[in-house]
Amino acid sequence: MKKLLELPKVLDYVKEILKKEQYDVVHSVDFEMMFVASLCKANQKLIYEVYDIKFFGNKLFNLGRTILEKWSIKRKVDGIIFASPYFGEYYESIIRDLPSARVINNKPQQHAEFGKDSGFMDPYKEEIGNKTVVSFIGLIRYPEILKNLMAVMAERKDEMVLLLAGDGPDKAALVEYSNEIHMSNIIYTGRFQSRDLQSIYSVTDIVWAAYPNDDQNVYYAVSNKFFESQVFMKKIIVSERTLLGQDVLRKGIGVCVDPYSVESIGAVLGKVNELQYPHRRNEDCFWQDEEHRIRELYESLL
Repeated sequence: MKKLLELPKVLDYVKEILKKEQYDVVHSVDFEMMFVASLCKANQKLIYEVYDIKFFGNKLFNLGRTILEKWSIKRKVDGIIFASPYFGEYYESIIRDLPSARVINNKPQQHAEFGKDSGFMDPYKEEIGNKTVVSFIGLIRYPEILKNLMAVMAERKDEMVLLLAGDGPDKAALVEYSNEIHMSNIIYTGRFQSRDLQSIYSVTDIVWAAYPNDDQNVYYAVSNKFFESQVFMKKIIVSERTLLGQDVLRKGIGVCVDPYSVESIGAVLGKVNELQYPHRRNEDCFWQDEEHRIRELYESLL
């Protein structure tokens, strides 16, 4: 609702920018900006980058979003970029004759410092010792699910460590909860940089990337943790009843879990040490392997 009320200001700002500058292409990210751009653009080509599908819990809001999105795509959008290979399935089911589309996966960027250990995790290595490390890496959110994971991990303090690498709006609540249950086998690192990924993954045995599978977007989305886990050849835990979960099981690179079930989490964690990463790293794991598709899309439109 707050976003909706602020939308007219954004609309005026985008109109002003498009009047001042002679752009050939307007590249909009996510539904709100695509809709604004569709109302503001003149002769420019419009690209819609679907980073997430904005499903709303409110049925009326969701219907309104669907109607506006379909109208904009059919009348105003010239090209689409999907951040998940599964997003196309959803849009093809609701819109006939989609504009020219490319899938550009949400892969990590390879740079000069990538693959070098920054020493970020050195202060924690003695605390970790020989224990199995389960890592949640990134923006700390979804407290309901993480509390389920923490409750199970707290019972395995002699054999496992939970690493929460990052920061976020729900970190304070999780710190409070870990204190309530007297959880001693948990590490909070705080914020990190991309150059610290090698250090974080070097101590990680399995990556926790199980998100709310009652969210339709999660059903279609592919987390960047999926690609990072392949870069660093680490096993991964994802949510069951998702298309990503099916892919993980098919490739044999991890397991699926019901993130809302303590029993399911306990069963999965009980067998993580039996899992073996099945193959060598696929070299096609980085953003640089994808970016040429943006150029291809621009060239096809111009």
